[in-house]
Amino acid sequence: MNGLPLKGFPAITKVSYSDSNKDKGKVRYDEKTGKVATNKDSNFIIETDGLALKEILAVNKVDFTRTMSNSVKEVLQVLGVEAAR
Repeated sequence: MNGLPLKGFPAITKVSYSDSNKDKGKVRYDEKTGKVATNKDSNFIIETDGLALKEILAVNKVDFTRTMSNSVKEVLQVLGVEAAR
């Protein structure tokens, strides 16, 4: 997947990504159906240089439950004191 364009975030200066297959084939609990299922999808891990958490969380198909930032100030501003704690 070379040449993946990531545009529209002026605050992000550098991007690197990898295909995470560590969850592929693992058994998981499907909350919607209540059944045990095998994870068939692989996930992409995207690491960035820059602060744009609020903008990233607004992007469709970004899993906001697994999106992280190592800037406590940014987490405080975007998600509040409980998340920053």
